[in-house]
Amino acid sequence: MNQPRSDQMTKTAVDEAAVIAYLQDCPDLLQQHPQLLEQLHLPHDCGNATSLIERQVQVLRQRLQDSSNKLSVLLYTARCNDVQFEKTRNLIIKLAACNQLHAFSQLLHQSFCDDFNADDMSLLIFTESQSFTGISGLRSVQLQQAQQRLDGLLNQRWALCQLPTTYQLEYLFITSSSVREFHSAALLPLWFNNQLLGFCCIVSKQKNHFHKQLGTLFLNHVADVASQVLGRLLQTSVV
Repeated sequence: MNQPRSDQMTKTAVDEAAVIAYLQDCPDLLQQHPQLLEQLHLPHDCGNATSLIERQVQVLRQRLQDSSNKLSVLLYTARCNDVQFEKTRNLIIKLAACNQLHAFSQLLHQSFCDDFNADDMSLLIFTESQSFTGISGLRSVQLQQAQQRLDGLLNQRWALCQLPTTYQLEYLFITSSSVREFHSAALLPLWFNNQLLGFCCIVSKQKNHFHKQLGTLFLNHVADVASQVLGRLLQTSVV
């Protein structure tokens, strides 16, 4: 049951009196706890004008709040980077241990979709060999054919966040009927000994999951290791 208004006013007055009495007994309280000054509001009576002291205090408080907000953003970014680093580290360790091409393909697909929250992944291998046909999540194609269909996407040396056209997505995800639902993508060219061996496209149905302002440091680490593993597997022709 709510207290009557008169009781609440009496309680407030008692509380204020207690605070006043405490401050009188401890006149150096604010010196011992200067952080309290950041939360106190004490206007300087200058009539209709704003005093210089009050204006300075307002500016300093705003700067303090801005600094606090920036620090919060930095801490959040650091925590996100720690999580991304750990996921990337785990993926790289598992990639380095791959000794079969189908395990390599499945690992990339599982990691990007489960750990990095993507919706699908396409992996193209540029080779004339027919021995890689039928491996789940992987397609063996001729480089010249892929260059014609993917236009300038294969000219990249580094990972980038860019959504291919619907025409390109239909080529990359040839068995998928939902390419129009993909709204963002990360592209990983796989180079080995100055030769383009493969191309990985990771897609999301969320528009901002991959975007141009997103850092690609972790993606490039994955691409570097994946390229070395792919080169080794193709040289030994282990399916």
